[in-house]
Amino acid sequence: MMFNRLGISETDREPMPALTVLELTLKAVEAQDGLIHMQQIERDVAGRPIGYCAMGAFAAENPNNCINAKLAFQIQEQNDSYPHATPRQRRQYMIAWLNKRILQERSNPSRLLPT
Repeated sequence: MMFNRLGISETDREPMPALTVLELTLKAVEAQDGLIHMQQIERDVAGRPIGYCAMGAFAAENPNNCINAKLAFQIQEQNDSYPHATPRQRRQYMIAWLNKRILQERSNPSRLLPT
């Protein structure tokens, strides 16, 4: 699956390894002041991006990369599981979760199959 600014679509390419996706997502999340929820990108009235969720931040920094849909949905589900958190709190929660998930992936690489 390819995840880009438009969402997830079919592709013939192999998805990136889960560890790489998690590390790139962590880097993208750390570069944000905060994270939004329930949408990938928040735009101002002129259409410029003013906020991202975790996967939106990943897609903005890594356009057209092919990633596993199950992993993308797992990251998005985690991002959206803090509906009452402030954007900065959500960012901190996601950084902690991504670090934990990276450690898990390093110790026991997932066998995620493309869906």
